[in-house]
Amino acid sequence: MRYINGSYDRQGFGAQDFALVDGGMNNIRELALMNAGLIRDEGSENPMNVEQLAERMAGFLKSGYIAKLVMIGRVTAGYCLYRMDNRIDGRGYDCFIRHFYIKPRFRNRGIGTEVFKRLSENCFNKAVEIKVEVLESNPAGKAFWAKLGFIPYSYSLRKKL
Repeated sequence: MRYINGSYDRQGFGAQDFALVDGGMNNIRELALMNAGLIRDEGSENPMNVEQLAERMAGFLKSGYIAKLVMIGRVTAGYCLYRMDNRIDGRGYDCFIRHFYIKPRFRNRGIGTEVFKRLSENCFNKAVEIKVEVLESNPAGKAFWAKLGFIPYSYSLRKKL
């Protein structure tokens, strides 16, 4: 991918153009800021502020979630937060993707698809199944995951009182 006139051009994009870097406790604020972007972009009603999201992110990391930062050069383009769980039948692992976020300026260039492919090859490769939840208010997210071969599995309902 080339940087031209203040934006990234898809021409020439290849797997070598981004890196997946381990995120951890020293990246909490950056992860929380991106989580706030994810909440906004997916139309979530989550009222948490960045400080609360940082505290929650720290809890995720302490409880076994793994964060991968998507780096293009020195710029963080997004992240994935996931965990690997033992399958109930004892035959391998299930991967649960809690967050998958590419910053708006990096979208619609194939980056998200390439990031998912690389994660599948290098991080999710022991998984028998990968699960992700998408809010009904996020049609772009539903289309993205469908393009990658994901199919609806369950339907969650709620009623406000």
